[in-house]
Amino acid sequence: MTVTVYRLTKLRYQDQIFSGLGGLYAEGRWTARGKPIVYTSGSISLAVLEYTLNYRRRGWVPASVLGRAVIPDEVPIDVVTVADLPRNWSAPDPPSKLRDIGQRWLTSGNWFWGNPSDTSLIADWREQEGIDLHDQQSVQGTRKDV
Repeated sequence: MTVTVYRLTKLRYQDQIFSGLGGLYAEGRWTARGKPIVYTSGSISLAVLEYTLNYRRRGWVPASVLGRAVIPDEVPIDVVTVADLPRNWSAPDPPSKLRDIGQRWLTSGNWFWGNPSDTSLIADWREQEGIDLHDQQSVQGTRKDV
């Protein structure tokens, strides 16, 4: 099954939108820092929601770029179900077990993973062939008191 995923990033990082470099410097819900990783969403609306929630507490959203990638049919997708996760997996402050699960996947050699939050994790893009990265679209951010 072909899967299309989306990602928003700051305009100044548009050339790195699918590089995974952020994973070298910051941890995420599913992974510790130190390895290239790309967090994507299964829809544009979810990508916007995830991205803006990170900036909401700052009261603004920066000028941004939307990227889209198509994962070909032949790429195996590892899937984690809700039954595989701790009861409080969706809490705002994620349990450390989520990072353990993500780290096991990241070191497994597989490179595409879906999970119940409709967030996809993609290991180092630079080593993959056949990925269709589509044109990026600029999204104008606005500064606003929240």
